[in-house]
Amino acid sequence: MGTTRGAKQNQAYIQLPPTVYRSDFFPPKPQHFTVVTDDSKSFICKRAQKDEKGQCIHTPHNNSLLGEYFRNRLSLPNGAFVTRADLDRYGRTDVLFYKFDSENYYMDFSVQ
Repeated sequence: MGTTRGAKQNQAYIQLPPTVYRSDFFPPKPQHFTVVTDDSKSFICKRAQKDEKGQCIHTPHNNSLLGEYFRNRLSLPNGAFVTRADLDRYGRTDVLFYKFDSENYYMDFSVQ
């Protein structure tokens, strides 16, 4: 997960590994898709950044939504800078995505 600092401190994105962003697992830019989380939240997402493949996922209508979601899961206040130590304390440094179809995905950020 990546975060930004500054006026929009809650903005965040999910960096995709090269094997994923080079594949057709997620729809190509600029197509939107729905992500439902393991705790029943829902986001409209799309690929973004760098090249035509889109090397990360974000919430295009308000990129702070994803950041607020992760900070809440990590028990951090809005605007807090997310560190590796925060993720380690939570018990997870990655997310898993499951594809239902070309427009609907499930994101698992749960811990056992």
